[in-house]
Amino acid sequence: MRFVHLADLHLGRSLAEFSLIELQREILGQIIDYIRHNDVDAVVIAGDVYDRAAPSTQAVNLLDGFLTLLSQLGKPVLLIAGNHDSPERLSFLSPLLERSGVYIAGDYRLGQPPVTLTDAFGPVNFYLLPFFRPGYIRAQAEGEIIGGYDDAVRCAIRHMNVNPHERNVLVAHQFVCASGSMPLRSDSEMIFV
Repeated sequence: MRFVHLADLHLGRSLAEFSLIELQREILGQIIDYIRHNDVDAVVIAGDVYDRAAPSTQAVNLLDGFLTLLSQLGKPVLLIAGNHDSPERLSFLSPLLERSGVYIAGDYRLGQPPVTLTDAFGPVNFYLLPFFRPGYIRAQAEGEIIGGYDDAVRCAIRHMNVNPHERNVLVAHQFVCASGSMPLRSDSEMIFV
């Protein structure tokens, strides 16, 4: 299966009080052109769609136009929330959008089934794992010890019931680093105590 993978669009971002929205509009237009002229089965957007949890109207309209064009091209979209997104705002109208081939995972529910797409070789399962805080999984996993992010991600993946004999794709927006290493953080990252 051929898919376009996007992440960290940060729609609505400004640098030194200069809005990037027109540059972002141009880049999304180039992505649409690429998809029109290439054999793409799906579009995967792996979090940080917006630059802030309460995005500007311009940013929301830009995403709306982009998703609408992808839907008109008949390209399924698999989109998850990142740490800069509001899960509730991003997944607004999700069940309705699924009818247009736009699958949005703002928050994660343990045992949430994958989105299954099909190509010439058969089905491909997309497991959508948006950004979450450990307490969100802890509240769903009665009887399990969830001490931090590692435990929470392990728990979420364990509850996916992935069949290793099928084609599977994990779409995630999580802090991942080598065992024993600490992640490098930028100025925009949030640290929770």
